[in-house]
Amino acid sequence: MSEYINEEIKKARKRFEKHSAKVVLKIPELTIIDWANGDSSNNAIRYILDTQKGNLIITGDLGDAVFSWYHKESVANLVKYTKDLTYLVEKAQTASDLYTFEKEDIEEDLIKACHDAIDDQEKDWEEAQQSQLDDIISYLDDELYHVSDKDIYFDSQIRDLFEEFDSSWYENSAFYRAGRRISPFVICWSEGLQMAFEQVKGDICNAD
Repeated sequence: MSEYINEEIKKARKRFEKHSAKVVLKIPELTIIDWANGDSSNNAIRYILDTQKGNLIITGDLGDAVFSWYHKESVANLVKYTKDLTYLVEKAQTASDLYTFEKEDIEEDLIKACHDAIDDQEKDWEEAQQSQLDDIISYLDDELYHVSDKDIYFDSQIRDLFEEFDSSWYENSAFYRAGRRISPFVICWSEGLQMAFEQVKGDICNAD
């Protein structure tokens, strides 16, 4: 687990340290859990676990999302699946936030990708490569890129420079997904559900 993920998990658990869980509804095909600090809406989350269809629906102060498995699942399994964040985001049907692309992360990843590409070709890092890398960073400063919910797109000036490092850069996720990090909100959804379930799992399991 990356240092970034570990730090965000700590932040999420700190955010929720005064939260408590309440089972709003428990019927065979549906469980609803509210996760909040008393009556405050600040950082409050509602988890709707559709065990009949295998859906996890999240709504609240930290955004909204739907994750789907398309078959029957127990509440415990739906909770367990959220622990693997990479797997979880792959199951998203819709979400207000899945990834972030911060400029410093993009720059960090591209510097590493360029150096790794030269190393893989068993070449020495020369002044020419450093100059080209400096140009890439300069273009990032000029914001010659844009991001979508899941991907980052670089303008032609940057793509042409990628070619100098790796002619197949478009097949290398270190380039075409540079800077992508799982959103802190996804981590909050995951940690919140695990913490909430820990508080109420006795009531939920006894009701089954």
